[in-house]
Amino acid sequence: MKELLSLTTPQQNIWNLHMFYENTAIANQCGAVFFDRFLDEQRLRRVLRTIIQENSALRIRIARTQPAQQYIEESDIPVIDAVRFPDEQAMDAYAQKAAATPVTDYDSPLYKFTIFHIDGQGTGVLALLSHIITDA
Repeated sequence: MKELLSLTTPQQNIWNLHMFYENTAIANQCGAVFFDRFLDEQRLRRVLRTIIQENSALRIRIARTQPAQQYIEESDIPVIDAVRFPDEQAMDAYAQKAAATPVTDYDSPLYKFTIFHIDGQGTGVLALLSHIITDA
C-alpha cells in the first residue's frame, strides 16, 4: 500500500493550474544539457536511472484522489528514449515540441528524460519536468 500524502500549498496551486488548463504544458519546465563529445548511451541511461532512484522528488506521483494527494513510487524504472538529430535546429524543433507536451498526470512520472545525439557535435539530455516536483 502506498502512503498518500497531502500536496504542499505550492504543489496544490500548480495542480489547480494544471487542472484548469487541462491538456496544456502550463506546469512544464524543459531544459537541455549538452556535452561537446559523444557519451556512451547505456552509461548515460544508468546515470539517469540512478539519479531518479536516489531522488524521491523525481518519483512523486499524483494519486487519483479528491483532493489530489501524492505518493512516492518506489519501483520506478523509467523508459529513457534516445534520438539522433542532424543539427541543432532539428534538436531545437524536437525540444520545443516536447516542451509543449503535458507531463503532469495521475499515477505517472512527472518527468521525461531523453538522450540526444547531434551528428558531428556530441550528446545531451533533454529534461522535461513538472513544476510539482521541481520547485513546489
